[in-house]
Amino acid sequence: MSKSRFLAPWALPLWGLLLLALLAWLAPRQTGKLAEQALPGVLAELSRNLQTQATLEAYARGWRDARARILLTHAGLRDPVALEVNLRHGPWLGEGGFGWLAARIPWPEQGGIVPFPPGERLELRLKIDLLGRTRLCLWRLTGKTSDKLGEVWIKSNAVRDGAGAPQGAPRRAESEDGFRRDLASLIGETRLPGLVLNSSWGEVRLAEVDLRLRLERQEGRLAGVIGLDARRAALGRGDGAWLIEQPWLDLTLGDRDRLELRWTGVRGGQTLGKLDAAMRWRDVNWTALRASLDRRALRLNDPPRLRRQLDRLGLALGEGEILLERLALEQPSGRLDLEGLLRGRDAPTGLRRLHLDLRLGLARPVAVQLLCASRWVQDTAGAERLLSALEEQHILVDDDTMLRGALTLWDGALTLSGRPMVLEDVLAPPLNSDGMD
Repeated sequence: MSKSRFLAPWALPLWGLLLLALLAWLAPRQTGKLAEQALPGVLAELSRNLQTQATLEAYARGWRDARARILLTHAGLRDPVALEVNLRHGPWLGEGGFGWLAARIPWPEQGGIVPFPPGERLELRLKIDLLGRTRLCLWRLTGKTSDKLGEVWIKSNAVRDGAGAPQGAPRRAESEDGFRRDLASLIGETRLPGLVLNSSWGEVRLAEVDLRLRLERQEGRLAGVIGLDARRAALGRGDGAWLIEQPWLDLTLGDRDRLELRWTGVRGGQTLGKLDAAMRWRDVNWTALRASLDRRALRLNDPPRLRRQLDRLGLALGEGEILLERLALEQPSGRLDLEGLLRGRDAPTGLRRLHLDLRLGLARPVAVQLLCASRWVQDTAGAERLLSALEEQHILVDDDTMLRGALTLWDGALTLSGRPMVLEDVLAPPLNSDGMD
């Protein structure tokens, strides 16, 4: 028997073990390189799909791990969100099978979105297995233990640059290999003890939040449902804060986006009542629309200011459309119902850009309350006289239960409850106007 044959029974397993050890030693380094190269594309994908600017501020790679700092900014948040990401390079065998790449991201205690109440410690944990499946889990850290609050499965697809883009849309810069990765789906649910959103329009606090996601890419965009409900919410601070019990929100994304909202609210010790609203929209830039609003134009009797407001509103809306399916508000003083349509038009200037169609029904005490709050009148008596004048002109109709009226603005012409009107006549100085600006 030769020496080589004598060694063969144990030499092959030995070389196999040495090869596996070498691969295990080299693989994390290669995985780290791949992760570092892929991260800018992942952040670009996040920015593109979620309308959030994700910026890589720092990256330090080791043999089996890496650290990154990512800054998230969004037009709806007053402050950016800074994420400290701790990466682990695989492969490894652990709970849930083989892992390829993992990340732990402590939820920051400062920035645009922070845990509530203060002192809550939350952590995001992301894992990519050897098949490329990605799972994002939320954990609550309490001392030496942790509780899993929920998970979301994330899927992305490689597509050729320019594929799926609307015809005539500007072409993005192509990637080196001619492909990019698009977010394909977000499916899962989680619960949170609470959150504070430092939004651009004020502070929003949510307690005991349940979040549900089911989004899948269809025809170049994410479509599906985002659901959120909480035990309590607060908007703003101090005596003027809005306290909302059991807010419920359901956002459907598709050809026409749709939002349903329900809540019971209190503001400054005064009951706001129960709200049940639903609306749909398409091709609306909400950031531009919000920036165009001048609240003083709605609060004051100033036709030139209102004309400028409507002109800016038409520019911001473009050819978008907002359909208010219903807005029902039940208060101790009565009920308010509103439905309507706001649509942008391709027109030269001024009021011709807008098509507005509103149908209103409200109890008389609610109408008095709204008129006083709007500062169009100085007192309750002035509100009553204004309502009586509107009834005499048949702009409002009292059907013994509600005051009802309709408003249509089309091609620059205004109609109130079927009567053609001159806008300046409608906006003449109201009775007992306080003249405040």
